[in-house]
Amino acid sequence: MRKTRNEIKLLQNNSGEWTADSDTIKSLLLGYFKELFKTNNDETEHLEIPENLSNLLVKLNQQQKEILSKQFDDIDIKNAVFQMGGLKAPGPDGVPAVFFHKAWEIVGSDVVEAVLYFFRSGYLLREWNYTLIALIPKVECPDKPSQFRPISLCNVIYKIVSKCLTNRLKLILNGLVSPFQNAFVPTRLMGDHCLLAHEVLTYVKRRKKGLRRFAVLKIDMNKAYDRVNWQFIGWILDHMEFPAVWRHWIMQSNTSACRNIRNTIDLFCKVSGEAINFDKSNVIFSPNTPSNIKNELKQILGTPCTDSLGRYLGCNIEVDGRSSHAFDPLVEKVQKKISSWKHLSLSPAGRLLLINGILASLCSNVLAVFLVPKLISKQINSLLMWYWWRTSSMHMGICWVKRAKLEVPKGMGGIGLRNIVMFNQALLVKQAIRIYQNPDSLIAKVYRKAYGASPLEAGLTGKTSAKATWAYKGMSRCVSAAKTGFSKIIYSGDTIMAKERWLASGIPQLKQGTPYDRLNTTVNSLFKQGTREWDAVRIWNTFKKETAHEILSIHIPNEEKQDQFLWVGNGHEKMSSKSIYACLLRENNEDHCDYSSSKFYKLLWHSCLLPKWKIFVWKLINKALPLRPRMIRRGIMVDDKCPFCCKDVETEDHLFRDCEIVQRVWCASSLGIKINGAAHIRCGDWVKNFLAYLWKGNKDGRHDDIEFAAVLWAIWVTRNNLVFRGGEVDPTGVMWIIENQKSMAWAAIDGIKKGIRNGGDVAQEGSSSKTDGVLIKGSINDCNIHMQVDGHGKRCNSALKAEALALLDGIQQAKNRGWWDLHIMTDSTILVAALRSFPNSPFEIAAECADIIRISLGMRNVYIKKCSRNRVRRTHYLATMARKNGS
Repeated sequence: MRKTRNEIKLLQNNSGEWTADSDTIKSLLLGYFKELFKTNNDETEHLEIPENLSNLLVKLNQQQKEILSKQFDDIDIKNAVFQMGGLKAPGPDGVPAVFFHKAWEIVGSDVVEAVLYFFRSGYLLREWNYTLIALIPKVECPDKPSQFRPISLCNVIYKIVSKCLTNRLKLILNGLVSPFQNAFVPTRLMGDHCLLAHEVLTYVKRRKKGLRRFAVLKIDMNKAYDRVNWQFIGWILDHMEFPAVWRHWIMQSNTSACRNIRNTIDLFCKVSGEAINFDKSNVIFSPNTPSNIKNELKQILGTPCTDSLGRYLGCNIEVDGRSSHAFDPLVEKVQKKISSWKHLSLSPAGRLLLINGILASLCSNVLAVFLVPKLISKQINSLLMWYWWRTSSMHMGICWVKRAKLEVPKGMGGIGLRNIVMFNQALLVKQAIRIYQNPDSLIAKVYRKAYGASPLEAGLTGKTSAKATWAYKGMSRCVSAAKTGFSKIIYSGDTIMAKERWLASGIPQLKQGTPYDRLNTTVNSLFKQGTREWDAVRIWNTFKKETAHEILSIHIPNEEKQDQFLWVGNGHEKMSSKSIYACLLRENNEDHCDYSSSKFYKLLWHSCLLPKWKIFVWKLINKALPLRPRMIRRGIMVDDKCPFCCKDVETEDHLFRDCEIVQRVWCASSLGIKINGAAHIRCGDWVKNFLAYLWKGNKDGRHDDIEFAAVLWAIWVTRNNLVFRGGEVDPTGVMWIIENQKSMAWAAIDGIKKGIRNGGDVAQEGSSSKTDGVLIKGSINDCNIHMQVDGHGKRCNSALKAEALALLDGIQQAKNRGWWDLHIMTDSTILVAALRSFPNSPFEIAAECADIIRISLGMRNVYIKKCSRNRVRRTHYLATMARKNGS
């Protein structure tokens, strides 16, 4: 089916004539791309690049050159291999990357040796660089050669080489690329360009009076990604002072004689003027521009004038929030994708995976930039919900549970169905946080210049400019909706003590009788005079006991700057769209969260039961199964009697437990359950109690929970056969279904275990100690030494905080001793992850992480590595001694 859909059957030539002949189609495509990618040798040989252009290029410093010049090893190559998508389209050799993933123990050493040979010799084997060219349609139904985009399918060995170079280059890329360029640079997002274009276009369109007139010129580069003049690239690398070996590697891997397409680009404007597609470029003028000036400028620019610039990076950047029509394509996009799946026979678990993994992310590029009107979001939510409940491609299905219940996270009693309204808000809050944390980015500077504050500050303080653009207003409104998830890290202490949140628990609780004038004082009034330490006496006299304990456990970073907003969430997780989304859900769906059964639901979703069984058990517990009495209440006239005994009304309690025929099934199963006197317990609670009991027995290698779930599923399948197929009650058939389902479950478990064997082991340990020590291995005068720094006691409110304070104390002592190269080991996975994600570290240790990063940046080389508990056992001994001596 896919092959038929992808076949090019008709094509139109430059004269508008249609052809269906395969040879003619092939000639048209070859002729078009040959003309597009041909090299102009005369211009390339006499290429003169302006000397002042080199002044715009950043030159590598010595440290960056050392990073690039470091030799590649087998770890670098293995990491590159396992970073690749396993089932990406293979190259001419036909071998996908998943082969190397699965057979690494066999072929790994040969791959490493082959790749290292390239880095040692500097020459690439010609066969490695052979590629296949695939044509990707740019539009729905392409009919011209220009409506296809060529991509190269490379061999995996070549991809490994380029991936190694890319990974190494990423380490210094931020310092090399202009701050105005955000695409494909780590820590920067392409969406910033949409926000900037939106700001500029809104500003121009609002200029309706005055003598100052503006215009926006949209330039379309003709095949900008495919036209590369490698002579110009070589000149760039040379003037940026890349190491000679790196220049050779890049030119060798990209300019081999075996390329299928010879890429060229003329230098922008002077050398690459023909790369500009004037047919697709256009200009838009501010409303106060006279017609005669518009006509004059159009002739000079050679581009048409328009009232709308259209889409930019997939977003309509001319939205103003007053109409929802600009967002209608989002609904159509989701509807179209659902329609393409209508013939797929998927279980509810499979549909849920598609909804959260594919459908909800279809619009993420727009959701991360603009606040989508609720009318549009609710339409998408309805499409997702009806798709999950539908029983076939012809029927929409019936919603048996409120949508709010479905949207609750799995650990709180729901199934985690994505809510587009809150997902949109979560992405915009994350965007606002990123802009706030990167004040030197271009979009942050524009916002601060235009509105005096970032969207985050505007949302938290409630001071959003009335003249702000829709994107800015959207971010600030979403931040305001998630206000309870934010707090402040104390630096200078300029936060209002009793009115702003600066503790993880919330606004501080003052003692009764505290003078009124202290309510408006700042936090730095709690510091000791002339220091950055807490005044314990003043704190105990001002705050309640719990608040005083929390304040005294806060670390104050030794850095002079204003107090910073930070995402708190639940205090123990780093900032992410997932944590923001969960916070918004908890606030809006509080009534539907089942906190009392949280432990059970977490065990259910992490159990080894089949996915369809998990959804089925959830439906049974939450009364979401289409039983006959419910259908009658929905206007569907059916007999409400149990299909097994035809005596009692069909309810969960009767159908799955109390029916005499079902009781025989339970007794005949390997569990041998005899139901006596359980009628007073609701069936949902009965199921939860049994599963919780059976999960405890799984620790001995038994999986009685599989038998229990298989019996429930067999009862339901048999019931459906009786209702819809008119079958007869057959106990033997029920037992056969149970055994068949159990074999499927065990096959799935065996598959998971095999997958785990091919992966690596992950170890995670934590310390319950309230104090900790640190072991540092350093180097002084080229003599390796081991120095054990004495541990000391300090009050902490968690083990994670103790680990962070120990690490901070160790680095500080190392710096005081004149050490410049440190290799630090810790057994805390969370601490290492928090340092890597700074400034999005968990609020609990954000202040400690800030000082650790600050001190580390003042040293030459600092490596912080996760290790096993055994490697740091001496530090835990010191921690124990410190705690005992302190007591």
